Amino acid sequence: MDDGGAAADLAVEHNAHVRLQNVLAGSEGWTARFWAFFTQRSCVVALIAASFVAVYFLLALRNQPV
Repeated sequence: MDDGGAAADLAVEHNAHVRLQNVLAGSEGWTARFWAFFTQRSCVVALIAASFVAVYFLLALRNQPV
């Protein structure tokens, strides 16, 4: 069984994690730190979920009788 794909995915994830650590350590500017934090997978998932919740509530408010 070839596990090369999983190893490559793990290496990419590790490299992204090391890059985030370096950026958050202050070796780059605040925009790089901001971008590195907000492009992490967990943050992206949370932002997408929050946008779905916001759209749901906006649609619910729109359909309320006055």
